[in-house]
Amino acid sequence: MKLNYNLFTKKGDLLADFLNGHFLENDFTRLVKQFANTDLTKEVYETSKLNTKIDDKVLTSNLFMQSQRSKIEVNNSKIDLEKNIISAKIDTEIKDNKFSVSLENDLHNPALSFDLKDVLQKNIDKLGEKLNKFLGK
Repeated sequence: MKLNYNLFTKKGDLLADFLNGHFLENDFTRLVKQFANTDLTKEVYETSKLNTKIDDKVLTSNLFMQSQRSKIEVNNSKIDLEKNIISAKIDTEIKDNKFSVSLENDLHNPALSFDLKDVLQKNIDKLGEKLNKFLGK
């Protein structure tokens, strides 16, 4: 981990590389397990990179995490520590499923929204194939 911070301007950079990390169970991992049928707490993220720009109490970050079966990316997330506000979009890819989760507003209790279009479309397509087989088409 490398931190470069100027106490007078209150600006800096935080760069970190993490090896063989994993998630602890939380709301995000429980939701992913529900939608993608994958337990992220069992994934080992061989490569994880964090790049954060610090501007007084505002943190702008990029995060990249890669395991054998999943990839998680967060680009240009913003956390305002003075106002306790977050704005982040978590792009997630698990096996062949892609979806995103957005976190907005209160840092300690953010509003969550999901873009599950690709996951739902694949499930609809699979259901259609099963239905066609059942109907002999």
